[in-house]
Amino acid sequence: MSLYFVITTTATVGYGDVSPATSYERIFCIFLMVIGVTGFTFVSGALSSIMQNHDSLVSETQEKLLHLNRIKDQTNIPEDLYNEIRSAITFDAKRSNADHEVFLQNLPLNLRMELTTFVHHQIFKKFDLFISVGNKYFITWIST
Repeated sequence: MSLYFVITTTATVGYGDVSPATSYERIFCIFLMVIGVTGFTFVSGALSSIMQNHDSLVSETQEKLLHLNRIKDQTNIPEDLYNEIRSAITFDAKRSNADHEVFLQNLPLNLRMELTTFVHHQIFKKFDLFISVGNKYFITWIST
């Protein structure tokens, strides 16, 4: 009976109006509490990780913009150039090339070649160099 109360207190689920009466009910309740606490721990950990990654990206972007503002103050760069650089920084922060590159690197070479060739085939068709070379390894290397 004391193990049940220890688990109930640790899991912070409370005692409620109805308590388990038999040993089987207590074991079942302990099992549910352990599963519940474990599930809550995993969900809160995943949510925390997502928020931390988002915060780090926002922080990195803010740091770049702060550095750009310092450069602007020190060198008096033109407003249009400043706005262009600022737009490039914010655009770069919104798209995630790192995830795309990691995804491509984890693909087998033949699938990576097929995917990059397909994704960039409109660009390759415009240049005679790519058509004349025709080497998929070269095109994959260029496209990444």
